[in-house]
This record gives sequence, C-alpha cells and structure tokens, in this order.
Amino acid sequence: MLSRSLRQGATALARQQVRMFGADLSDCHNKTALYSYHKDKLGAKFVEFANYDMPVSYEGPHGGVKKEHLFTRASCGVFDVSHMGQLHISGKSAAAFLEHITVVDTQALAPG
Repeated sequence: MLSRSLRQGATALARQQVRMFGADLSDCHNKTALYSYHKDKLGAKFVEFANYDMPVSYEGPHGGVKKEHLFTRASCGVFDVSHMGQLHISGKSAAAFLEHITVVDTQALAPG
C-alpha cells in the first residue's frame, strides 16, 4: 500500500501538471473502466491518484499484500492502465490515424 505522504505528493504533482495546461480539477474525479469490478467483485480499497480512484488493496480471500503477491505469482495479475494516458484526436484523417497506430479495428467500434 502507498504511504499517505507518497499518495499526497503524487496527487499534488498531478494537479500541478494539469494546472499548467489550464485544466480545472476541482469538480473532476475520474474512475477507470475497471472501477466497478474492483469495487463490487474484488472489494478494493481506493485512493485518489492523479485525480483517479485507484485500487490499492483488496479484502476477501485474496486480500492483503502477501496474499495478493502470492496469487499474482501463482496465477495472474492485471494492472489497469486506462488512467495513464488520454488522447483527443480530431480532424479528417483521425480515423485513419487511429487505425495506423493501434492494433484494433477502431472504425468498427461503437461511440463511447
């Protein structure tokens, strides 16, 4: 689990970096695509990190740092990276550009 001072420092740094680009975070608090799964299915405890609710520990049969470590070593661990980067691409060639830089058929995706 991250120490309180480390969490506060990371959050302050993220806020400072975003303010440099003119964004206002006062009313913004994001959740990753896997938030509900972490919360409802895995019993995650969350902290704010870079204005996202991020899971840091879990309750239940696989909860606790040692149990989580052993489970990951024996089975599989997943790290949700959806909070780590966001792009806003626009223009006439936006769809073609996305097709070029990703491995998914982006033009077949539904909006949202």
